[in-house]
Amino acid sequence: MGTFKILAKFNTVIEAEIVQLLLESEGIRSDVLDSNLSYTIGPTFSQGIRLQVRAEDYELAVKVYENSLDNSSNDFV
Repeated sequence: MGTFKILAKFNTVIEAEIVQLLLESEGIRSDVLDSNLSYTIGPTFSQGIRLQVRAEDYELAVKVYENSLDNSSNDFV
């Protein structure tokens, strides 16, 4: 089993899933953690929805994620 790193935390599951799809389009597998938690106890009590990637994909995932933040046409992130 591989090692994983948290790429980012989000306020909503939808935000995390959008970034997950972006990473997937670049061939990077990721997992959204705590998505059920926000539905059961609400986002107020949650510390955020975490998105994790494999440690070996982390550097590339950071670049893809940061590029999405820099791109002004991506208002979702």
